[in-house]
Amino acid sequence: MQYRQVLPLCQQITRLGIGIEELMAYHSAVIKRADEDGIPVCSAPYRVMMDIDYYNKLGGLKKELNDTFMNLQMVNLVAARQNIAANIVMRYSARSINSHNQLYTAG
Repeated sequence: MQYRQVLPLCQQITRLGIGIEELMAYHSAVIKRADEDGIPVCSAPYRVMMDIDYYNKLGGLKKELNDTFMNLQMVNLVAARQNIAANIVMRYSARSINSHNQLYTAG
């Protein structure tokens, strides 16, 4: 009688592409979480799922942080090149003004 309840669930799990190895790993994680937190095994699956969700969010945040750092590096590189170019222009402008002033003061 019990197999009639379990069989549809097994079929659904199989359709999702979840095999016995994945189920065993999940079961082990649930048992470990229940032992570590001292909670009933029936409460542990929710905590395991929350851990997985947190891990996924943290991984996404790390990727965003890395992408932001790379963008910042590019901005710094461009800004440094613009700073160099601005300094060159200022030097040439100063030389031009000095040359111009020398011409008028000499003449």
